[in-house]
Amino acid sequence: MKSTFTLFLFFSLAGLRGLAQADGSVRGRLKDTAAHISVSDATLTILNIRDSSLVSFARSNASGSFVLSRLSNGAYRLLVSHVGYRSVSRSLVITDLVKTVDLGEIVLTDKSSTLEAVTVQQEAPPVSIRHDTIEFNAGSFRTKPDAVVEDLLKKLPGVQVDKNGNIKANGQDVKKVLVDGKEFFGNDPKIASRNLPADAVDKVQVFDKKSDQSEFTGFDDGNSQRTINLTIKKDRKHGVFGRGTAGGGRDAADGRYESTFNLNQFKDNKQLSALGLWNNTNKQGFSFQDVMGFNNSSVPIEGLTTGSQAITTTLAGGVNFSDNLRGHTDMGGSYFFNRADDRIRQKDARQYLSPDNSFNQDHTGATDRHNENQRINFLSDTRLDSFNSVKITSGLTWQRSSSASTSIDSSRDRGSNALLNTSSSNAMAHMDGYAWNNSALLRHRWALKGRTLSVHLSFGLNKGTGGGSNNSVKQFFPGGLDTLNQLYNQSNHGNSYGAVVNYTEPFSKRSLLEMSYNFYQSHSETGKQTFDADATGKYSLLNRQQTNDLRNTFTYHREGLAFRHQRERFNFTIGAALQQAVSTNLFGYVNKDSLLRQTFYNLLPNTLLQYDFSKYRNLRLQYITYTNQPSLSQLQPAPDNSDPLNIKAGNPGLKQEYYQSLRLNYISFDPFQRTSLFAMLNYNGIRHRIAGDDEVDSVGVRTSRPVNLDGLYQANGFISWEFPVRKLHSMVNLKSDVSYDHNASLVNGVRNNSNTWTLGQGVDVNFSYKESLDISGGARVEYNDARYSLLPGQNQQYWTETYNLDLNWYLPKGLSLGSDINYVHRSGLPAGYNISPFVWNAGVASQLFKNRRGLLRLQVFDILRRNTGFTRNTSQNYIDDMSYQVLNRYWLLSFTYSINRFAGRAVKGGVERRGPDIKIMR
Repeated sequence: MKSTFTLFLFFSLAGLRGLAQADGSVRGRLKDTAAHISVSDATLTILNIRDSSLVSFARSNASGSFVLSRLSNGAYRLLVSHVGYRSVSRSLVITDLVKTVDLGEIVLTDKSSTLEAVTVQQEAPPVSIRHDTIEFNAGSFRTKPDAVVEDLLKKLPGVQVDKNGNIKANGQDVKKVLVDGKEFFGNDPKIASRNLPADAVDKVQVFDKKSDQSEFTGFDDGNSQRTINLTIKKDRKHGVFGRGTAGGGRDAADGRYESTFNLNQFKDNKQLSALGLWNNTNKQGFSFQDVMGFNNSSVPIEGLTTGSQAITTTLAGGVNFSDNLRGHTDMGGSYFFNRADDRIRQKDARQYLSPDNSFNQDHTGATDRHNENQRINFLSDTRLDSFNSVKITSGLTWQRSSSASTSIDSSRDRGSNALLNTSSSNAMAHMDGYAWNNSALLRHRWALKGRTLSVHLSFGLNKGTGGGSNNSVKQFFPGGLDTLNQLYNQSNHGNSYGAVVNYTEPFSKRSLLEMSYNFYQSHSETGKQTFDADATGKYSLLNRQQTNDLRNTFTYHREGLAFRHQRERFNFTIGAALQQAVSTNLFGYVNKDSLLRQTFYNLLPNTLLQYDFSKYRNLRLQYITYTNQPSLSQLQPAPDNSDPLNIKAGNPGLKQEYYQSLRLNYISFDPFQRTSLFAMLNYNGIRHRIAGDDEVDSVGVRTSRPVNLDGLYQANGFISWEFPVRKLHSMVNLKSDVSYDHNASLVNGVRNNSNTWTLGQGVDVNFSYKESLDISGGARVEYNDARYSLLPGQNQQYWTETYNLDLNWYLPKGLSLGSDINYVHRSGLPAGYNISPFVWNAGVASQLFKNRRGLLRLQVFDILRRNTGFTRNTSQNYIDDMSYQVLNRYWLLSFTYSINRFAGRAVKGGVERRGPDIKIMR
């Protein structure tokens, strides 16, 4: 396996780069025909003469000279364009005998001196940098005709989208996706990425969006979020566009169906969108937001795909609007409803790591879960005058959830294989609740540049009520029988409010000083009453061990000072804050009321440095510190015995976590050669880390509660390098990543240190031939190494290889064929768990009607019926190998109709000719 990885790495780094070599070039000089002066800043574009595809481009320098190099043998057309001159083209040929073509002096004619107006509109390069924003030209990355934004994002260098639709950009999770700089259905990035059509997007911008206060004051407060902004094509802003799809089919046992629609009307600053979906094929175009912590199991409930851990029926829909009123108020809002019914069937083989009582547990479980969620969001940003503005946001989420589950468990001693226990259980639970969060940002600036005052006010309410039942039978060997028959009620509610005041004062023409004050307070109450069944079967016996009431008040004050300096090539910010936090817990448990009050003092320094080597290359270093308060469930002392062999309890004495984070980012582009390089290093040091404390008894019952541990840290790195292989009409992206996690837990009072390494190397290749064939493929090799201080014999080393291939072939008369293959090979796992699923999907589609707005498609998923569900979870105290039921082979016949009505789209006498990166209109 190691030799396989070495060869894979060698060919990734050496062989592919060797294919990219090309040694031809063209040079020349540009002159003004009338003034006889050099023409600088003209755009020189090399097009393949066969299909007009973009090969390279550059700009002329101050003396009018230009050079375009790294050209392979072939025939090309050079297009010269400038805003003030008529475009000129020249033909040229690169051969083995003529590697350098000198076009000499090229004369440009002033537009004003010609009768015929010719306009050449040069689109942006595939990738560019604008300060701290990376911008991709969507037209440079080809997608299939009915692609959504998620399909486009997968083709962008440095951007990753996993099977659940979660997006990462340059190694960091994307928290927001904006549309033309405006929120789209609140803060859920998947609604935009999985519903908007890719062909409506003009540019994709990736940046760290600062908080509203930071954007106003110019100081980074550390609350930035990795964000993607989608700019819509200009012609789509004057009409209506969207599509609707309906389809049906079946698998071996059930019928399968899908239906979706989205409709968008954009006009200048006004946006109106509606969308909906209904299917039982595990496709969700949104994230489920659990505001009550109801779904705290290891099985995810969002972004389900054909490789997910449940089979889900989904119904969802909503509307979104935004507008600018009277030129001074930006207003927007949305309503979204979603419902998901999950069917989960899983088996677990878990190895518990205990020096005294090491055992293996087998688990078989079935869960049926129902979730409903409704969200309402509102935003208003008003500029009162040139010095004052106010921004108001409000978000209300209502949730209803229920579940029913059954399980069968058994535990055996690892050494003797003796049976320790067996258990069968069933549980039911339900919860209703809401969360309402509001904020207001008041901003004032003075005539003196840099002098500002901002006040951010926040207020929130939340409430949840519910209950459930637990029934189980446990048999211990040796020992006796233990039965459980309980009913419980639980509730939680709380409120929070806060204020942040920032004042900035110019220190010099290039420097600013910021003074800040932050206040926050939250009040939370949670209670649980548990009743055992009496002899008559009524739940009348109060179980005091599992009944409690907890009230938590958390308050902090933070005073800060920061200094920012700005130069042409670099800027830096340095600052610090002093935070005083008080946590008060009043809890009643087993007929006893207790009061615990904790006070924390923390110094929170922060630093940000950015250096721009050039317009396309920069380095960014950031150091921030912050704290993390324990959740209410981690503080609640009453045990949760819904899993009778794995009992969980909280710890009201938990301290807050203290994080120190250091992040280094390097970005480099060569837009003329279409190469890009991203590199990221990240380190997190954690004090008072909330970790697990497990007590495992002699019959295999585990009781777990959270505790604080010190000396823990994490580090990871990521690098992505993309370059063209022009001989193969391809783009190659090499990706490497490494992570190290030094974690710890307690097992029967003894500390267990875990050290986990993950090493990954991947390569993606995208090939396009004219307008007829797109092939994209990728491979990734990942090595995992987990080592434990308590039980070195349980150290784990295993490999995972992932391969994928996606083909789309566009035939004449609107016909197209598509196929994709995904193969995962695992090695190093226990016998029976080196599962290697091979999933092959294929389909055929035909565009219909004169305008080709219809699309009829037949697809078959998992043709070989080889799809299997498996995942390995490695923690400090156990290793869990889980297999689960997934969707297998099914077919689906669907019809899609696209709506595209744009004002001024058709121009009389207009001819539009498209290549990947350039559009010429006469």
